[in-house]
Amino acid sequence: MSDAIVVEVTGEIDMLTAPRLDKAVQQAIARSPRRLVLDLTGVTFLSSAGLALIVRAHKECGDHIDLRIVAASTATLRPIELMGLQDDLRLHNDRAEALAG
Repeated sequence: MSDAIVVEVTGEIDMLTAPRLDKAVQQAIARSPRRLVLDLTGVTFLSSAGLALIVRAHKECGDHIDLRIVAASTATLRPIELMGLQDDLRLHNDRAEALAG
């Protein structure tokens, strides 16, 4: 078990790219870190497929893995807020904040 794993994402998360991200997230979850940081800083578009992936990862992490999401840009934060997920997810402004404490 590692302390933290960071999955850094860039570009668009849509129907075509979500499966690759899902694979990376599943591999990270399989390593059973204490904390999993999904860094969306470089994401320019977050589709419903990406949101579904994040919700699924959140459920899979459960109480065993502390999932933290770095989403400060309009491209990522706005879709999360529009779906009302901001209260369910642990959102952070940057990676350092997500990795702290």
